[in-house]
Amino acid sequence: MAPTETCKYTYKPCSHPRSTKRNGTLHLLCEFHRTKANSIQRAYAAKKRQRQALLEVPPPADDAMELSLPMPDMAFIDQLISDVSDLSDATSNASWTDDELVCEFL
Repeated sequence: MAPTETCKYTYKPCSHPRSTKRNGTLHLLCEFHRTKANSIQRAYAAKKRQRQALLEVPPPADDAMELSLPMPDMAFIDQLISDVSDLSDATSNASWTDDELVCEFL
Protein backbone atom coordinates (compact mmCIF):
# COMPACT_ATOMS: atom_id res chain seq x y z
CA MET A 1 0.00 0.00 0.00
CA ALA A 2 1.35 3.43 -0.92
CA PRO A 3 2.18 5.81 1.97
CA THR A 4 -0.42 8.27 0.68
CA GLU A 5 -3.12 5.64 1.16
CA THR A 6 -2.35 4.89 4.83
CA CYS A 7 -3.92 6.59 7.83
CA LYS A 8 -2.38 9.96 8.75
CA TYR A 9 -3.00 9.57 12.50
CA THR A 10 -0.63 12.05 14.17
CA TYR A 11 0.29 10.44 17.47
CA LYS A 12 1.28 6.96 16.34
CA PRO A 13 1.97 5.26 13.01
CA CYS A 14 -1.14 3.52 11.70
CA SER A 15 -0.95 1.09 8.79
CA HIS A 16 -4.70 0.94 8.15
CA PRO A 17 -6.00 2.30 4.83
CA ARG A 18 -7.60 5.75 4.79
CA SER A 19 -11.39 5.70 4.63
CA THR A 20 -13.20 6.99 1.55
CA LYS A 21 -15.49 10.02 1.45
CA ARG A 22 -18.88 9.93 -0.26
CA ASN A 23 -17.45 11.82 -3.22
CA GLY A 24 -14.71 9.18 -3.72
CA THR A 25 -11.73 11.08 -2.31
CA LEU A 26 -9.81 9.87 0.73
CA HIS A 27 -10.20 11.07 4.32
CA LEU A 28 -6.98 11.67 6.23
CA LEU A 29 -7.71 8.93 8.80
CA CYS A 30 -8.73 5.28 8.78
CA GLU A 31 -12.27 4.40 9.88
CA PHE A 32 -11.15 3.53 13.44
CA HIS A 33 -9.35 6.84 14.02
CA ARG A 34 -12.16 8.83 12.35
CA THR A 35 -14.72 7.22 14.69
CA LYS A 36 -12.48 7.94 17.68
CA ALA A 37 -11.92 11.58 16.63
CA ASN A 38 -15.64 12.09 15.96
CA SER A 39 -16.64 10.76 19.39
CA ILE A 40 -14.12 13.05 21.09
CA GLN A 41 -15.39 15.99 19.03
CA ARG A 42 -19.02 15.20 19.95
CA ALA A 43 -18.14 15.12 23.67
CA TYR A 44 -16.27 18.43 23.37
CA ALA A 45 -19.17 20.04 21.48
CA ALA A 46 -21.69 18.83 24.09
CA LYS A 47 -19.60 20.32 26.92
CA LYS A 48 -19.26 23.56 25.00
CA ARG A 49 -23.04 23.74 24.47
CA GLN A 50 -23.61 23.14 28.20
CA ARG A 51 -21.18 25.93 29.12
CA GLN A 52 -22.86 28.30 26.65
CA ALA A 53 -26.30 27.41 28.04
CA LEU A 54 -25.12 28.22 31.57
CA LEU A 55 -23.70 31.55 30.42
CA GLU A 56 -26.92 32.50 28.64
CA VAL A 57 -29.19 31.94 31.67
CA PRO A 58 -30.35 35.41 32.69
CA PRO A 59 -29.61 36.34 36.29
CA PRO A 60 -32.65 36.53 38.57
CA ALA A 61 -34.27 39.94 38.63
CA ASP A 62 -33.85 42.03 41.76
CA ASP A 63 -37.57 42.63 41.92
CA ALA A 64 -39.19 39.29 41.08
CA MET A 65 -42.66 40.80 41.42
CA GLU A 66 -42.05 43.51 38.84
CA LEU A 67 -44.90 43.63 36.34
CA SER A 68 -44.40 44.55 32.74
CA LEU A 69 -47.85 46.03 32.17
CA PRO A 70 -48.16 49.65 31.06
CA MET A 71 -49.44 52.08 33.68
CA PRO A 72 -52.94 52.50 32.16
CA ASP A 73 -53.39 48.73 32.38
CA MET A 74 -52.13 48.75 35.96
CA ALA A 75 -54.60 51.50 36.86
CA PHE A 76 -57.41 49.50 35.26
CA ILE A 77 -56.46 46.38 37.22
CA ASP A 78 -56.24 48.43 40.42
CA GLN A 79 -59.73 49.78 39.76
CA LEU A 80 -61.06 46.26 39.19
CA ILE A 81 -59.51 45.03 42.41
CA SER A 82 -60.92 47.92 44.41
CA ASP A 83 -64.37 47.39 42.84
CA VAL A 84 -64.31 43.73 43.82
CA SER A 85 -63.20 44.53 47.37
CA ASP A 86 -65.98 47.16 47.64
CA LEU A 87 -68.45 44.59 46.34
CA SER A 88 -67.32 41.99 48.86
CA ASP A 89 -67.74 44.54 51.68
CA ALA A 90 -71.22 45.44 50.50
CA THR A 91 -72.26 41.83 50.04
CA SER A 92 -71.20 40.60 53.42
CA ASN A 93 -74.88 40.34 54.27
CA ALA A 94 -75.55 36.59 54.42
CA SER A 95 -79.18 37.00 53.34
CA TRP A 96 -78.29 37.71 49.69
CA THR A 97 -78.76 34.82 47.28
CA ASP A 98 -76.33 33.86 44.55
CA ASP A 99 -78.65 35.37 41.94
CA GLU A 100 -78.69 38.69 43.77
CA LEU A 101 -74.89 38.67 43.98
CA VAL A 102 -74.58 38.05 40.24
CA CYS A 103 -77.07 40.83 39.44
CA GLU A 104 -75.24 43.22 41.78
CA PHE A 105 -71.91 42.43 40.11
CA LEU A 106 -73.31 43.00 36.61
